[in-house]
Amino acid sequence: MELVQISLKRLRRLLQFNNLNGNFHLICLGIVLILIVILRFSWLMLGVCILYLGYLLVKSVKYMIMVIVITSFLGVNLIIRNVNYQKIDYENINLQGVVTSVKEKSKSNQVIVRSNKLKYIFYDDKKTLKIGDYIEVSGNLTQGDTNHIPLLFNYQRYLKENNIKGIIKDITYEKIKTSVTIYTAHQKVLNYFNFHFKGQTRGFLKALLIGDKTSLGEELIEEISSVGIGHLFVISGLHMNVLQKIVEKLLKYLKVPSKFHITIIIVFFLLYFMITLYLVSILRVLLIYVLSKINKKASLNLTTLDIYTISITMILIVNPYYLMNYSFILTFIISTSLVVISPHLKYKKIKGFILNNIIMSINSILVTIPIIVHINPSINTLSIIYNLFYIPFVTYILLPFSLIVTIFNFLSPVYELIVTVFSKVTSFLSVVKIGELRLSTSSEIFPIIFYSLFLIIVILFLSNSKIKKKIVAGLTMASLIFIWSNSANLNLNDQIYFLDLPVGDSTLIVKAFNSANILIDTGENINNDLDLFLKKKGIKRLDFVIISHSDSDHNGRLHALIKDFKIKNIVISSYDTITEKICQDALYNGNIIKVKKGSSITYKNINFQVLSPSKKHTSPNNDSIVMKVNIFDKTILMTGDMEKEIENELLKEYKEIVVDIYKVPHHGSYTSSTTDFLNKLNYEYAVCMNGYRNTFGFPNNKVVTRYDQSKLLVTKDYTTIIFQKKWYQKQIKFKH
Repeated sequence: MELVQISLKRLRRLLQFNNLNGNFHLICLGIVLILIVILRFSWLMLGVCILYLGYLLVKSVKYMIMVIVITSFLGVNLIIRNVNYQKIDYENINLQGVVTSVKEKSKSNQVIVRSNKLKYIFYDDKKTLKIGDYIEVSGNLTQGDTNHIPLLFNYQRYLKENNIKGIIKDITYEKIKTSVTIYTAHQKVLNYFNFHFKGQTRGFLKALLIGDKTSLGEELIEEISSVGIGHLFVISGLHMNVLQKIVEKLLKYLKVPSKFHITIIIVFFLLYFMITLYLVSILRVLLIYVLSKINKKASLNLTTLDIYTISITMILIVNPYYLMNYSFILTFIISTSLVVISPHLKYKKIKGFILNNIIMSINSILVTIPIIVHINPSINTLSIIYNLFYIPFVTYILLPFSLIVTIFNFLSPVYELIVTVFSKVTSFLSVVKIGELRLSTSSEIFPIIFYSLFLIIVILFLSNSKIKKKIVAGLTMASLIFIWSNSANLNLNDQIYFLDLPVGDSTLIVKAFNSANILIDTGENINNDLDLFLKKKGIKRLDFVIISHSDSDHNGRLHALIKDFKIKNIVISSYDTITEKICQDALYNGNIIKVKKGSSITYKNINFQVLSPSKKHTSPNNDSIVMKVNIFDKTILMTGDMEKEIENELLKEYKEIVVDIYKVPHHGSYTSSTTDFLNKLNYEYAVCMNGYRNTFGFPNNKVVTRYDQSKLLVTKDYTTIIFQKKWYQKQIKFKH
């Protein structure tokens, strides 16, 4: 005890001598900036970092020295960590390890196994593995895919962010035993919930108490996110504060001596931290709690902001990869901003309480916008209002009641009724699109300007500046958000995207300044990649959606697009009744244009000349709309899934077909691309969209050999292929 008191006294003297009190947040911010540069090197972040370090140097040399020392340690730490993450092509692997995570999926469960301090991921079709199982796994280790479509999910980045070495494919595994570890304790907690509860009760209890959202269902998770209350279903400081108060009241009720309270609460946090499999939010709260007690005991005079930033920095020193995790980033930014503004919010009766909560909700939305749009570019501004009701309900009613129901499970029918009403209300609110903003992620300039303005606004509001300055600053921020939400209008180049979807075709034509957006086919209805790409491009309106034919790998996503985008015209074949039925089922209220051979459409200097079909065919593939598209002074031949019968018809009508870009028909299938047809085809580029998850082996190797290899671009090799014309160029130039 004496040693502890001496240590605290020395620490207090050191801080007072160097005058560090109230300035630790500056040091911590510098460390975070340097970490970002190390983990995600960019010249922009390097410039920001240099400017900031220069500011510290001017302010105080000792801060600079401390940052350099700590950064050196972090740099060595990261170098050591990255040794095990060299590029993996495809190598055999055999290992033994413990299952640390099992995420339930529709077809196969996602499993993470830990072996010799390294993590690996694979997919279990049998769905027999549980957390805590000790297994022997063999297979082929791969690095994962990059993003197939610009701006979307990058599997390689996901693995790095989660500190996972690679994916094991073609797996075989054998369960050796179930080891008694913290992982088995977590599984026992899951088993308890799975055995005693069902339906939405199970899903809500697991999400709110142990951070497991797998039982909520993808639809409800999406609705919760759409309403803007996703943060309430992540174990955060808010949850931990409620639990801490419950534990403190319970200890007082049981008349436990106060001298034991701190120790019991710390032990509770530690146990909870382990049972939830080391959720970083719990660790952060634990560190803040311990540092606060040390600060009070030793009279260190550390500010709340200092304590908070020190705890964050300690976590990042142990695991810098948290900086690449969106959940951590969001929690970090929201919490830090609330720590800054909270002292300036004064509660005055009910009106003041409501006003302060509105300010905090607005702050949470504004400070996270640049990060949120990278996840989902749709932001619900009505969530400010929704959170006024949801936050107190979840915090003071649903969360405490969840604890009660867990212990007294006979109350689960009442709980089920409450969460069912909760889900119904949330589902209803999720379809309200009045307050929806769509912010493009295609430009880095907006986030930079946004955070600069936001910082100015915060300074103005927290200072004694005149109300006029505050209003001007607020209006400036609102104007930026308005411009950002219409950023597609700032696209300077004409572009064509041949999208690399999992299955099927989809081609996007975008004219400069958002003057025309034309989508040809939608791909299969496997995921929402197409929708998300359009949103991240800032596209809200589609002037034309052209469906080549009725196969689901060409019209599968049409129903969803009708609900999410304003579509002025849908063009279909005169012989395509299936796609017409999809439009009716989706309650489409725009124009349906039926075309056949000889039809022509002109829009914004873009001309579509239909060459086929001229009649109804036995094969839906031959009912495909085959058309010449004249755009940017270039000609594109779109072919759908036409087969050799249609090629023969075109051969009879045309002596030679000259185009700049030729879309290889039917994904490179053997049913088309005949030698006779290709001999009469003159093209600059041939683009083959094979669908990287297709099970037909597209493109056919024999078909590939028929094309000029120097002119053939296959999405399997290139992923999404982009052609563009820059608005300032007199000579049109296409590139991929």
